[in-house]
Amino acid sequence: RCGVIRTAKVKQRTTLLLLRFRYHIISSGKMGDQALLAEDCQVAAFSGSPKNAIWLPQSEAEALLQITPDTNVAPDIAKQQLRSIITDIGNVQEQLNQLAEKRGEELLDSHKRVRLHRGINYKVEVKLPPDILGLYVYLP
Repeated sequence: RCGVIRTAKVKQRTTLLLLRFRYHIISSGKMGDQALLAEDCQVAAFSGSPKNAIWLPQSEAEALLQITPDTNVAPDIAKQQLRSIITDIGNVQEQLNQLAEKRGEELLDSHKRVRLHRGINYKVEVKLPPDILGLYVYLP
């Protein structure tokens, strides 16, 4: 899914990504290793181009979801904006992978808190790259 809106709520082009992270939670114990698939979705946003991305704090990324358009964007401009971001999206792949790794650590911590089995060790395998389920461009 993609979209482009024009709004006075942003000062420069801002891109919101809806991401899906996938993990295997591996438990090791007397019965051997067992893998549990876990998925997590999160939004992340940056301003500027992917080559010079300035990442927004999570709270600001989530606030973008509440913004409504001020005016329409012509279809040819919307296509050009989306094409520009999609073409260069590989430039932010390392940051997306780091975000997936960080979320994996948080997932493992949460999993350990609710699983108090003695003699069982847990680890998380991050399945990279994260999936981009949505890409939304906000134009000033």
